[in-house]
Amino acid sequence: MSLLINRAAVRSLHGRLSLSLGALALLVGLLGALGAGLVVQQMGRQFNQDLQAAAASIHPAPAQMPLRADASHPMPHVVIQTWRPGDGALPGHTSDATVLLPRAREGFSSVQGANGNLWDVFALQAGDAYVQIAEQRAVRNDNAWRVAMWTAVPVLLLLPVLIWLIRASVRLSLRPLGAMGARVAQADLNHLEPVDIRTAPEELHLFLASINHMMARLVTLIQTERTFIANAAHELRSPITALQLQVDNLRNAPADAQDERLDALQRGIRRTATLVTQLLGLARAEIGAESPPVAVALPQLVTDVVADLLPLALDRGVDLGVEQLDDATVQAQETDLRMLV
Repeated sequence: MSLLINRAAVRSLHGRLSLSLGALALLVGLLGALGAGLVVQQMGRQFNQDLQAAAASIHPAPAQMPLRADASHPMPHVVIQTWRPGDGALPGHTSDATVLLPRAREGFSSVQGANGNLWDVFALQAGDAYVQIAEQRAVRNDNAWRVAMWTAVPVLLLLPVLIWLIRASVRLSLRPLGAMGARVAQADLNHLEPVDIRTAPEELHLFLASINHMMARLVTLIQTERTFIANAAHELRSPITALQLQVDNLRNAPADAQDERLDALQRGIRRTATLVTQLLGLARAEIGAESPPVAVALPQLVTDVVADLLPLALDRGVDLGVEQLDDATVQAQETDLRMLV
C-alpha cells in the first residue's frame, strides 16, 4: 500500500511538493526541538544546582532580616524559607538572609519581595513546619526567552540552506513541466505527433489531452488544406490553359473575328472567376463552414463547362459537345456538380 501511495505521489506535482516540503519542515522541526531540548536540559541542570545550593545554605534567619547585600553577593535564583510554630511573620530558617519574602498561601502563587522583584512560590505544610520555595520571575522569563531563541536559532542559521533546498525541491518537482513544454515545442506542421501523457503528472493529464485533441484537429485541417490545394490546382489548370489558348487565338484571329473571340475570352474569364469563388466555398465547406445547397440549372452548367474546355478540345482535335440537354434543376453545390461534369 505504501508503495502505491509513493508512486501516486511521485506522479503528482501536488504529491511531490508535499513530500519534499513536508520533509524540509520535519527537518526544521526536529532541529528546533533538538535545540529546545538541549536548552531545557541545561535549564534543568541549572535549577537543580540552584536548589542544591539553596538547600545547603539554609540557616536560621536573623532577627534583623533582610540583611543588606554587598556588591559581591548576587541575587539568588532560588530561595527556600521555613516557618515553625512561634516564628511569627519572619521565617525561622532561610537560604538567603538578604531576601525577605512574605509567607505565601499553600500551593502555587506569586509574591513580591522587599526589593520589588516578583517571585513564583510553591508552599506546603510539612508536619509542624511550613516550607516555601521561591524562584525569581525574571529568571523564568529569561529561561523562556532562551528556549524560544534556541528553537529559532536552527531556522535562522539554516535559512539560506532551506531557501536553496526549497528552490531545488520546487525545480525538481516542476521538471516534468519543462520536459512536456520542450516536447510540445518540438512539434511542427510536418510532425504533429500526440504527447504521451502516461508519464506526465496527473495535474497535466487534462491539459495535455486538450493539446493532443488540438493537434489532431490541426492535422485534419492541414490535410484538408493540402487536399484543397491539390484539387484547386487540378481544377484551375484546364480553365487557365483554355484562357491562354483563347488569348493566342485572339492574337492570331483576323480583324473581323476578334470581337467574337474577345467576347469568348471575357466569358471564360468570368467563368474562371466564378470557379475560384466556388473553390473558396468548397474550402469553407471542407473545414465545417459548408453553405446550404442551391438550385443549379444543369443545362447552363454543362454549357459553361463545355465552353471552358472547348479551346482545349479544339487544340487537341477532340470533338467535344453535348448530344442532349434536358431542362433539369437540382439542389446541390454548384462546385461539386461542375467538378463532376
